[in-house]
Order: sequence, then structure tokens, then C-alpha cells
Amino acid sequence: MNPRPALAHQRYSELADEPVCLDVLAFNALAHYALLPQLGHAVRLTHLSDAHLANLVFRESDLAGCGERIRIESAAGEGLAWRQPSAARFDPAPLEFAAVMTLLARTLVSQPSQPSQPRAARMPYPSGGALYPVLPFLCRTSHAVADWPAGQDVFQVLPFSRSLNPLPVRADASTLLAALSGDAAGTLGQPAFALVYAMHLDKALFKYRHRGFRLAQMEVGSMYQRVTEQAQALGLASRVWAGFSDCRVASRLGIDATQVLPMVVQFLGKPASPC
Repeated sequence: MNPRPALAHQRYSELADEPVCLDVLAFNALAHYALLPQLGHAVRLTHLSDAHLANLVFRESDLAGCGERIRIESAAGEGLAWRQPSAARFDPAPLEFAAVMTLLARTLVSQPSQPSQPRAARMPYPSGGALYPVLPFLCRTSHAVADWPAGQDVFQVLPFSRSLNPLPVRADASTLLAALSGDAAGTLGQPAFALVYAMHLDKALFKYRHRGFRLAQMEVGSMYQRVTEQAQALGLASRVWAGFSDCRVASRLGIDATQVLPMVVQFLGKPASPC
């Protein structure tokens, strides 16, 4: 049980500095996508060719050293699990909602307190100042999970009360998948569900000001890495996805894109078998 009552998200707006929030909103807007499927073939993010880009991936940034390099030998041992490749495509194989809940219990909610610290919440990932301004949302993106709660397509994951808060969103799974993927469902296949990580702007900035934006981004990375590891342990594949329109995702989730900023989407489900 969480010993502290929840705060309405508007409470943080009373504490945040408006000019700082406007600065961060303006900076974040520079990274917005406005994806139009009709123009996808004609719009590129860079002038570099695909062949040129292929020569730049999986490369180190080698700084000038001052001595002999020390070799890092390959690790081996019981319990060592290497990260599997991100899923290229998902298969609509059936999945139980209990598996979704198990994943959430292992990754995005507080752990039972220790007897020595009965009032201390312990999260599976760190957060600057223990503020936890990144809000995770659970979304249904296919009908692979047959026993998904009827009539509820989107939930906010509440980490300290360890519960799912159903949101008043009425959109079928295919509509949600189209919005979260930037209309790339043809590429992804049918992931069973998705997690959207969104930053609560005022909560991220009221204490650390501009630096809070950096801390929230670090938190997002910690969250999806934790989910990736545990999903793999449960036999699920995942793919972290940033090719979406922020405003479109916010609209589908019913959140204010000037207050709660979608940062990244993580699709999960059963991987498609290689052709």
C-alpha cells in the first residue's frame, strides 16, 4: 500500500515556473513528427543516402586515447541473458491478460516494502528526486489478448497504488495501433499491446527546472529497458518506437499534449516467425 495519497496532476502546475515550462515545450516541439502517410515516400529526415547511413551504424566514437587498450573479454555464466533483437514484426498469437499483469508487476509498479522500511516505496527503476514524472499508459493494439477487460482499451498504470486506472477512451485496437505506430501497422504486424511513456511536464520541472527534462528522459530509458528485460524473460518480444505524431497519440489517449508529453512507445507481443 502507498502511504501517501495521490495528487491531482493540476497541483504540480501551481508549483512549476511557467517560463521554464514554455522553454521545454518549445524545445520538445522541435522533435515532433507530423507524419502524413501520403507523403511518406517523399519526405526524409536526412540528406544522407541509405548506403551512407548503413556505413555509420554500429560504429564507435573513438576519442584520442593515451595508452594501450585493455580488452574486455566475453562474459559467460548462469543467469546471463543477452538482449534479443527488437521484433521486426509481431504475430497475433494468443496471449493471456495475466501475462500482461505479470509484466507490469515486475517492471512499472512499486515493490513490497521491506520490514526494515515499512513506509518506503521501492520502484524497479530510478527517478531524479524520487518524483517519477513519467506516466506509463497501457494500450490494447490487437485482439491477441482475448481476456482483455471488456470496454477498456487504455489504462494509466499507477505505480504506487499498483493499479490500472481505466481512461475514457473509446477506440478499437486497430485505431490505437495506427496512431501509436504512425500508420506503420503494415510493418509491425499485430503487437498484442503497447506501453506509452509520457512525461508529466509540470511534475518533471517544478523542482529541477530545465534539468528536469533531462532527468525525465533518463527515466524513460530506464523504464523501457526494464520492460525489455522482463518481457524477454516471459517469452515476449518488444520494439521501442518513436515514429509517431505526438499530438495524434495524445489525442487518442485523451491527454493534454501541452501537459503530458508522449515520449516513446513500446510495442509488445509474440514475435512473428521468420519467413
